[in-house]
Amino acid sequence: MIPFLDALLQVTGQLAAGIWWPLLIVLLFIVGLLMTIMTNGVQFLKLGFAFRLLAQSKSVKGKGEISPFAALMTALAGTVGNGNIAGVATAIATGGPGAIFWMWVSALLGMSTKYAEALLGRHFRQEKEGHFYGGPMYYIEALKGKLPGAKFLAIWYAIAIMLVGSIGSGNMAQSNSIALALHSEFGVDKYVTAFVLFISIGFILFGGLKRIAKVSENLVPIMIFVYVGLALYTVILNFSFIPEVFSLILQEAFRFESAAGGAMGYSIKSALQLGVSRGVLSNEAGTGSAAIPAAVAKGKEDVPQALIAMLGNFIDTIIVCSMTGFIIVLGGLYESSELTSVALTKSSFALGLGNSVSSIAVSLCSIVFGFSTILAFAYFSEQGFRYLFPNRSYSSLRFIVALTTALGAVLQGKYLGIVWNTSDFANGLMVFPNLIALMFFGKLVKAKTKDYFSRINVKENQSFF
Repeated sequence: MIPFLDALLQVTGQLAAGIWWPLLIVLLFIVGLLMTIMTNGVQFLKLGFAFRLLAQSKSVKGKGEISPFAALMTALAGTVGNGNIAGVATAIATGGPGAIFWMWVSALLGMSTKYAEALLGRHFRQEKEGHFYGGPMYYIEALKGKLPGAKFLAIWYAIAIMLVGSIGSGNMAQSNSIALALHSEFGVDKYVTAFVLFISIGFILFGGLKRIAKVSENLVPIMIFVYVGLALYTVILNFSFIPEVFSLILQEAFRFESAAGGAMGYSIKSALQLGVSRGVLSNEAGTGSAAIPAAVAKGKEDVPQALIAMLGNFIDTIIVCSMTGFIIVLGGLYESSELTSVALTKSSFALGLGNSVSSIAVSLCSIVFGFSTILAFAYFSEQGFRYLFPNRSYSSLRFIVALTTALGAVLQGKYLGIVWNTSDFANGLMVFPNLIALMFFGKLVKAKTKDYFSRINVKENQSFF
């Protein structure tokens, strides 16, 4: 068994590295720039308006199943997970502080990408017997006649998102971090964690979208507030070191090592690769997952939901991931210890605050973050399943998700690398067909954005949905 796991660790590591560098990283930057141009920098010029929409979003009426606010919280449940705690720590431990810079870049460009994904998700959504469905599978298929193999790419995407939600970052990586946090902080046996997760996740999943959305709507804002508050307090206590941290991040992001012919050194490649891939693992921009809850949100217009959806990147990466990154770089433990994942984040918080309360708080955040992410990605994987098998029951998939979630909890030690490698690879599989579709839909995104803002006056007190 051990030789098999060693081989699997090596193979998954090679697959994860191969799929991201350089093809997907280049594609992410190209599509992010393209969507920024097509929308006239919507993530910069309309950021304030997007927050204004968010403030109105709980009471929106119209066709749909959940409020725009609940749609964002469901999407955030899938993004604000252990990628923010364990993923950022792994990226810094492997790629250095420079990885944080590339997370910022990917997040800012990714805001326009996520805007486009959500807009297309709503535009191409389908309704059947009062229920709404949507996501990249549907807008990719809509390219039939324009893009050869569009149906194949749609099927590819549906399989990939099922993979992420059932054996990747959507559940196994999360349950792995939950079990690690519970064991290290409270001494809970990993098999007990596995059993509790199996029962609780199964119960919520069999309640369907509305139960998942209800849990997310109540849980996500609280968990973000607590974690960011704790991190901000730690930063304030060490405020004098912040300029030094910024300087180090920027230096490491562009640090070159000697390489033949003056080629890019390994360190900048590692920072770029880990920063972008873990940034995508954290905020999901480019994967298309945000289009799925956006498609079922209430309202008459597509653009408002797209603007709200792009806030997910800002909240997740620019705020939450940055807080994690600052604390880890401040602590400096990534340089001299073998700590990684949740353990590195916890130790860095404890060092910054100088007490054990922070360690417990980070562990609790890791548990709650991971739990909400499992729920969100279970729903996402169900939509991939529905696209492939429209007349089949979700019951078998829900059981598989609950079971593999439990299995992820018992996989510890160095073999947790298998889980994270699988996550990076599965996310890459989602990104490729989605980005190809977005490039074809650039003109549609531009036209719908221009039409919407030509019809409204943002200074008036009106409903923008």
